Amino acid sequence: MIRTEATSAGSPSVRPFGGIQVTQTKPSSAQEFLEQAEVLHSEVTDLRRDTGNLRRFGVDTRLGELQAESAKRAPSQLLAELSDAGLAWRDIARILGVSVPAIQKWRHGANMSPPNRAGLAKLHSLIRLATKYLVDHPASWLEMPVAEGSDLTGIDLLSDDRFDVVLALLWPGSNGPEAVLDELLPGWRRRSPSSEFDTYVAHDGQVSIRLAKGGDTADNP
Repeated sequence: MIRTEATSAGSPSVRPFGGIQVTQTKPSSAQEFLEQAEVLHSEVTDLRRDTGNLRRFGVDTRLGELQAESAKRAPSQLLAELSDAGLAWRDIARILGVSVPAIQKWRHGANMSPPNRAGLAKLHSLIRLATKYLVDHPASWLEMPVAEGSDLTGIDLLSDDRFDVVLALLWPGSNGPEAVLDELLPGWRRRSPSSEFDTYVAHDGQVSIRLAKGGDTADNP
C-alpha cells in the first residue's frame, strides 16, 4: 500500500514500500496523472528487478560459503544429515550422478573423488540454506512439481546441476515459478510427463536407475 503525506509546499509525498520518499507535484490533468503513474510503475518495476538480483547474489554467495564449510566435514556426516533432512538415498545418488551402492560405501567411510565430494558439499549446503532461510522441509519440496501442469521437480533440476534454478524457485518473487522457469529454463513447458525408470552407468562405473526424463529438454548422461 502506498501512503501519501503532505509536504510543506502542499504537494504530495509518496512513500512506497520500504519508506522511499518520492516528491511529486499534484497532477493538473488526467493525462498528467497517468504519466506520473507510469513513471512510478517503471521505477517500482526496476526496483523489484534490482532487489531480486541483489537477493540472488546474496543467496549464491551464502551458498558458496556454506559449501566451503561442508567440504571440510566428513562425507559420512553430510550424508547422515541429508538423510535426516528427508532425502532418499536414490535421490542423493541421482543428484550426484552415482549409484546407490556408491552412496552406501561413502556412508561407511570409503574415499570420494574431489568432484563427488564437492557435489555432496554443494547439495548439503543447499539443504542447509533452504531450511534456515527459505522453506520448511526442503526435501519434500524438492519432490514436488515446480509448476502447475508440469512433472518437473527440484530433484530433476538438481540432477541436471541446475542449482541456480532451484535457488530462484525457492524465492520466485511476485512473478511466480513460471516466470522464473521461462527466464532460466526455456523450453521447460515442452517436457513430457513420465513415471518410468531407466538405467544408466553412473560416474563410478556402477549401473543405477533413475526416473526417465521425457521431452527434448532433458539431458541424459
